Amino acid sequence: GSTALAIFTDKSSYKKGSTIQVTGTGFGISEQVSIRVRINEHTTNDKKVTTTSTGTLAGTLKADTKGIGYVKGEGLTSHLIARKAITIT
Repeated sequence: GSTALAIFTDKSSYKKGSTIQVTGTGFGISEQVSIRVRINEHTTNDKKVTTTSTGTLAGTLKADTKGIGYVKGEGLTSHLIARKAITIT
C-alpha cells in the first residue's frame, strides 16, 4: 500500500533562529522535493531534498522570520504538496 502524503515538523512552535526538523512521507521514489518555510505568505527559507526509495524525506530548515505560517513540501516531479502549520516567535 501507499503511504499517506504528509509533512511533519518536530514541534509546532519555534523560537526565531532555531532549527526546524522536517520529515515527510508519500512523495515519489528518489524524487527531488522542495521544502520551504512560508510565513505570512512569503517564503523565508527553502531547500531541495531527495526522497528515499520509499518516498520519505528528512531535512532541516531555519525558523528565521517571526509569524504564523507553515512548512510546505512540494514534489518537483509528482507536484504533490503537503503542509504543516507552524508558528515562529
